[in-house]
Amino acid sequence: MRTWLLTTTFLLASSTTALAQRPSIVADPIPEASRRLNISEVNANARIALSWVATVPGIIIPGAGNSYGYQLTYDQFVTEQRPELFLLTVEDVEFGDEAEGRQDNGVRYTVYVRPRDIVAGFERNDASHLPPPEGTGVDDTQRQIFLKVYALADESDELRYTSFSWEFEYDTKPPDPPTIQGIVPGENRLELVWTPPADTSDTKSYSIVYCPDIRGLDFDPDTLTKTDTGTVGGTLPCNKPVVRTQIDGSFTSAAVTDGLSIGVDAALAVRAVDDYGNIGVLSNVVVGQPVAVSDFWELYKANGGEEEGGFCFVATAAHGSYAHPTVKVLRWFRDAVLIPMPGGRAMVDAYYRWSPPVAARVAHDERLAAATRIALVFATLLALVALGLLALGVGAIGLQIARRIGKGWVVALFVVLAANTAEAKRPDSNIDAFGLGYEFKGGPYLPNLGDAGGGTEGNTAFQQVFGSNANELFTVGMEVQLYRGFGTAGVGASFGFMQFVGRSIFASGDGTGTKSRDTTVFNIAPLTLTAVYRFDWLADRIPLPFVPYVKGGLGYYVWWVTTGTGDIARVEGPGSGAEDRIGRGGRLGLTGTVGMSILLNIFEPAAAQSLHASTGVRGTYLFAELQGNKIDGFGSEGFDFSDTTWNIGLYLEM
Repeated sequence: MRTWLLTTTFLLASSTTALAQRPSIVADPIPEASRRLNISEVNANARIALSWVATVPGIIIPGAGNSYGYQLTYDQFVTEQRPELFLLTVEDVEFGDEAEGRQDNGVRYTVYVRPRDIVAGFERNDASHLPPPEGTGVDDTQRQIFLKVYALADESDELRYTSFSWEFEYDTKPPDPPTIQGIVPGENRLELVWTPPADTSDTKSYSIVYCPDIRGLDFDPDTLTKTDTGTVGGTLPCNKPVVRTQIDGSFTSAAVTDGLSIGVDAALAVRAVDDYGNIGVLSNVVVGQPVAVSDFWELYKANGGEEEGGFCFVATAAHGSYAHPTVKVLRWFRDAVLIPMPGGRAMVDAYYRWSPPVAARVAHDERLAAATRIALVFATLLALVALGLLALGVGAIGLQIARRIGKGWVVALFVVLAANTAEAKRPDSNIDAFGLGYEFKGGPYLPNLGDAGGGTEGNTAFQQVFGSNANELFTVGMEVQLYRGFGTAGVGASFGFMQFVGRSIFASGDGTGTKSRDTTVFNIAPLTLTAVYRFDWLADRIPLPFVPYVKGGLGYYVWWVTTGTGDIARVEGPGSGAEDRIGRGGRLGLTGTVGMSILLNIFEPAAAQSLHASTGVRGTYLFAELQGNKIDGFGSEGFDFSDTTWNIGLYLEM
């Protein structure tokens, strides 16, 4: 009897403890796409799930403490009474049909709400669920839905209920429209200039909406002008306008090109988009038409330029045999040097895409083939000449250095470096058969056709469009060292890229040369294949960090001109386009370089040894060089990319 009383007392005490404790809630999060609502999403019928599991802790006695009440309300949280005004509107309820009710301990409950039921100001009984009238709505507002789970015995006891809230953000007010101030025509493009809305904080981006061709539509373009700033909230005349989206909200101008044609009227407007994706009404509508402009290629040809474009496919067509030794060397260079490099692979792909028509021309023109064969052996001959130049160059360079820095500094430098001579000796190459070298350099470049005075036969197109200032040319290169003894010798290849960017000229025919807003770009990608000799024999034997070098061989400059729409420029010929002169091609010529590099290993031998151990780099050099290029198609008509320039860079030897 006594044992039964003790057991009953313990169970009742445990039950009381369980009821006195707060239930715990584990609620599922709501995806961001359902939490951030714009006006179109508010009116959508997509359901948002509110799901949770609540558990009353402690010892559960059947029939007592294993169920609880739940209540879903809006922002206001009421503890002593539950007026219907604040209850959440729900539908498609699982395990119940109300925003409040009773459910079992540890069981997942899910109710569904519509976006329109969350946002204040939308009446659930309004079947149309239309957006707020223009000029109304709410900007960037937050709202919460509260879940309250409570013990059924006394829901007002704060020690016996738990709450959780889901937070929502919504915006039901579209941004104000901008106002178009003007329209700038170009070739197959129109650029709009606008004034932002007064409240720019509610503008994330813009969209240009336009009808590219309004001929035949019930719309009078004479009622609008290029500078019309009439009633905001215009209407476009076409049913399916073209839209350019994602224009940065800080911009006040942008251009469109899709579907536009020279001389054809188009109707255009702009609208703003806010951070929530609300799309504002259209601005005023303006009408304009693209006009003809002359890009650099068109202007060059109009001024009598002789360049015809096209690419120079060399070896097989020139020698007439795929097995010729020169062809084999070039195939090795393609497979061992170009293809392993990302830029080289692109060059090879472009080469095989564009070269066949030119190769056919070389194969059927004996004079052209003969000239090409001579050019291919030039690099070998130049390497022999370089040895003679080196003997004269080393002495002259050393004499100039001594004169400039003084004998005392020369002696001091040798004393400092002598202590590091043994340690600074370059490590042996990890590649037994040959060595590798990589260079990264840059310098100014201005081709002869860009020189003041007219360039190619007095053609001033380059100066009109781009001016006469040099641009930066950056180059990456690779060398394969085939001989190491009294210096090192081998072959090298390089790839560079640069652009001259200018404005096209209005093709008005008035001779004024007025520049348009259309961009025209002259792209130049120099490729070289050279023989290289570096006199580094002394660098490993005496404390002399200076390593002179010479290079010589072939240069091939790939070029192409683009228009304001990014297309390859062309001059239309008669017929259906087969005779169009396309603004792209390549020019072959000669290149030679003399330079001086400084072996940095001698100054930091310990760091050089560590670098070699971790990367395989056996020598690091800074260098400066003088480079001369004669890239004029061996005197043929057309572009002349010749130039004399300087470069500075970094050379790594493996």
